[in-house]
Amino acid sequence: MTQVKICGISRQEELAGIRKGKPDYVGFVFAPSKRQVTPEQALHLTKELDASIQRVGVFVNLEETELLKMAHQVSLDVIQLHGDESPAYCQRVKGEGYRIWKSFTIGKPDDLNQMRDYLADGYLLDAAGPLRGGNGVTFPWELARNISVEGKLVLAGGINAGNIIEAIETVNPDIVDISSGVEVKGIKSEEKIRELMDRLRSVAK
Repeated sequence: MTQVKICGISRQEELAGIRKGKPDYVGFVFAPSKRQVTPEQALHLTKELDASIQRVGVFVNLEETELLKMAHQVSLDVIQLHGDESPAYCQRVKGEGYRIWKSFTIGKPDDLNQMRDYLADGYLLDAAGPLRGGNGVTFPWELARNISVEGKLVLAGGINAGNIIEAIETVNPDIVDISSGVEVKGIKSEEKIRELMDRLRSVAK
């Protein structure tokens, strides 16, 4: 079954849906965003999650020393780089023992060529928007149909219970990354998380 990451966890009340839905990953945003958390907040939230759920930290163009300090403080499993980080930057952080997911904004076929320069553990495809992720919009998924990458293929941008099956059938990602698609008024909804996970699991049976 395609794995699921619920990104942008920032509130105590969002944890009930995560505990019941049991996604494979949760994401904490450490970059400027309405979902931004401090390392202290993220650490507090992770203490109430099942150890089987992997922790992803989302960073945008942060100085390496500060990024590594925060990643260590929160005991992250994966570092997601959602800015203009260079291939060399990614390799240096990866060399510190972390799995690296690098995001790429996709709007036209040539945009997929960006990935060739990177050696990452995950390649995250997202739509363009005013924010570095979390815009709640999709890109033309057919652009990524049958794409092959060395690491995991992560599909993000506007995915929800209504279109998750179409997204998976079109792109065949290893992981779907969901944020606003399971929110109500900017807060992760237990009902929407359950609906999405049930939809995915019913098709996987």
